[in-house]
Amino acid sequence: MNNHFLLIGLFLTVLLLSLTSPVKANATIFTVNDTADLPDQNPGDGICGSRKGTCTLRAAVQESNAFCGGDYGCEETIILPAGTFKLTRVGADDNAFRGDLDITGHVTIRGAGAAETVINGNGAALNDRIFHLIGHRLVTYFVRLEGVTLVNGKSDRGGAIYNQGMVLTLDASQILHSVSTYWGGGAIYNDGGRLDVIGSNLAYNEAQGSFGFGGAIYNSNTDLWVSGSWLLENKGNGNFSNGGGIYSISGGVAIDHSTVEGNDSAEYGGGVYVSNGWLNVFKSIIKDNYAATAGGGILVGTAATLKLSESTVTGNMADINVGEGGGGLFLRGDSAEITDSQISDNSARIGGGLHNGQEETTITRTTISDNYAVPDGGGLYHWYGDLILVQSTVSHNNAMRGAGIFNHAYGGGNHTNLFLINSTISSNKAVIDGGGIYNDQGDVSLHNATVAANEADGDGDGRGAGGGIFNQNAAGDVRLQNSLLADNIRTGSNPDNCFGAVYSDGYNLIESVSGCTVSGDPTGNIIGQDAQLGPLQDNGGPTWTHAIPLGSPAVETAHPNGCRDGQGQLLEKDQRGWSRHLEGDGDGEERCDIGAYENGEGMWP
Repeated sequence: MNNHFLLIGLFLTVLLLSLTSPVKANATIFTVNDTADLPDQNPGDGICGSRKGTCTLRAAVQESNAFCGGDYGCEETIILPAGTFKLTRVGADDNAFRGDLDITGHVTIRGAGAAETVINGNGAALNDRIFHLIGHRLVTYFVRLEGVTLVNGKSDRGGAIYNQGMVLTLDASQILHSVSTYWGGGAIYNDGGRLDVIGSNLAYNEAQGSFGFGGAIYNSNTDLWVSGSWLLENKGNGNFSNGGGIYSISGGVAIDHSTVEGNDSAEYGGGVYVSNGWLNVFKSIIKDNYAATAGGGILVGTAATLKLSESTVTGNMADINVGEGGGGLFLRGDSAEITDSQISDNSARIGGGLHNGQEETTITRTTISDNYAVPDGGGLYHWYGDLILVQSTVSHNNAMRGAGIFNHAYGGGNHTNLFLINSTISSNKAVIDGGGIYNDQGDVSLHNATVAANEADGDGDGRGAGGGIFNQNAAGDVRLQNSLLADNIRTGSNPDNCFGAVYSDGYNLIESVSGCTVSGDPTGNIIGQDAQLGPLQDNGGPTWTHAIPLGSPAVETAHPNGCRDGQGQLLEKDQRGWSRHLEGDGDGEERCDIGAYENGEGMWP
């Protein structure tokens, strides 16, 4: 009796496990041998067979769906030879019989290479996309497209692919010349599933219609990974249009070792637009993108964060005549961390390199150079929150005002703070005021910063001041500690290091104060002496600096208790990463130097 119940229990256990655990079926391979667009004769019989007795792409997809589309353990592969597979069956359904190719289960579609295997959506005739991935609310299915080119898809959303809840991998493939006509995703509309784009090209796609979001990719409620890929000349071209290359909302976007180039948005985020999520960019290039309103290269919107590292943002533009600015980057999310990067040759109406208005942005070991704005903030325009530059250089930017940095407390608010720590502002040129920094009611704090060789009144008409720093009025504080202002000019050659009120926290070197009033703590200040700066150049480290030679009055004359940031933390290294507290003048005492550069026989950390 006990054995009987034991056998029944064992049977029920096995049955229960079979119902709750995926069973691994044998892999099925369908090899396509006909480029015609013919359906399967008998979906579910395990044979890919059209009425001609051939295996077509459509028949293989149908057979895959019917044979084990609902079996989690099923693994299927469709092999496509070289050739062009053109979709011709007009109509709409969700079983791949006509119109687009609907996929409802696990499958890999493997071509002979993107240059050899082409799937032509024939969108002008079908008015449909190429693939529709229909997920299941309880099961996650995986679809992989490998070594294929998708071209000429057309649909209201997802010109080539509409992914509803699956994990889609696009590997060594291309999506070209596809169009969404209403809701976005010129190439891919990714909703609720994961999308991985690996070693692939998405080019010349377009999101048109009322909501032209995501010229190449529309991503929502999920994560997107773009690796080793190229997004080229896609357009968001609708009445409301964000994200010429990528539009993402309520999800995360990771871009690594990739290029986002030449994309175009009729409103926001020419290259990439992210809101209510996160964007991580690593070892990538964001270049030559355009937005009509804001964020030529990248726009980070509401409740979003950015991490940009070891990357280049260059040649991007937000329309310089209208719009909100941010040629390279427009940041209005929660926070941003920019490290070891280059922001250069971007342009906008305000904030040629970067337009910043969020709670906290930290820029470390980064160069912001050769950007342009009309009228304000050639390199940076900052109007809200904390902007912190560490071991960075802002150089060779141009604007009417604030060629290097324009710091502006919008509406007279009291939370617009700019911190420069171990950083250099050099060789920026303003047509009117503030060659290096223009401050309008915000707060600026310099700690071991060098502001040198900047120019105001760049057109020489006599209207302009503050070659180094221009402080608009007493409502904003400009505070200096252990910092160096030298060789700044106006009207061609007249020394002009600062204009307006400047507050000293001690131990600064200011070559001349003819245009400004210095108040506060005068202890250790050196006024009216030549800093003997070298040119802005590569003196080692990740960013360019002005060297100070032995004999400069800046050597070993900073605060005797050490060089410190605004929080009182010891700055153990200079801008280049060399150790501070070095013996530099031969008197046997170790004391750090004024400015961003530390003289002496430094060692890398």
